[in-house]
Amino acid sequence: MAPTPERAEVKVGRFDPARVFPPGDKLTVPLFRLMMATGDARCASLLFVMVYREVRDTAGAESALHAGRMWYPFRPLCSHLSEAGYALDTLLSSVPRQRLRKLLRGRPVAPEELERLREALGDGTYVRKVRHSDRFALQPRRHQARVRGRLNGRARRQLADRVRRRRALAVHDHRRPRS
Repeated sequence: MAPTPERAEVKVGRFDPARVFPPGDKLTVPLFRLMMATGDARCASLLFVMVYREVRDTAGAESALHAGRMWYPFRPLCSHLSEAGYALDTLLSSVPRQRLRKLLRGRPVAPEELERLREALGDGTYVRKVRHSDRFALQPRRHQARVRGRLNGRARRQLADRVRRRRALAVHDHRRPRS
């Protein structure tokens, strides 16, 4: 690996976001989701590599402690990869095939690679199993059923509004106070 140079040239590009990513374009939202998930996965993978190096460079009990810490960055990495898979599914299913072919023209392996990536991040894969494990993430239907029995009418409506708005449920413990 080449050493890091002391100086690097930086070029800044400017563009009008509304022109490059038109709000009405079917490509815009899934592309942003994919870009965000990719950036998040890159950050999570850096954390994972840093912890792996600590495991590799230590021995004994200290190495075992670092190995246990590897699970922390691994779970968010799987979460971000899973989100990238959802974004890719949305992108490939919402944008017409002819438009995708036009965008990928000149890149003969791109459609095959996208499909391979879609299969690697899809349902039933290890990434999705880690992402949807009970200890890591709330499984919306199961969690909603558990919570529903604990909430009174007003709290249930507020929760339903929150779920509809965010599509992500972050409820920890909403038990009714004991009478």
